[in-house]
Amino acid sequence: MKIQMEPTENIVKIDGVECRLWNAVTEKGSRLCVLVHSIAALHGEVDPADQKELNDQFEERYPLEITRI
Repeated sequence: MKIQMEPTENIVKIDGVECRLWNAVTEKGSRLCVLVHSIAALHGEVDPADQKELNDQFEERYPLEITRI
């Protein structure tokens, strides 16, 4: 399934963890909400403009580097 997501300004707590609420829609038009705690880009694979937008959406809590999926 592929989804397109857009962040909102809303922060919600799920099981004691703060998450940003994102609105989403699937390829077939189903509307979803996505609760995101954090996002990490693969090391060396993020455009600087994308990194700035991610930084604007998520407060940096600790460094996280993903090298493999």
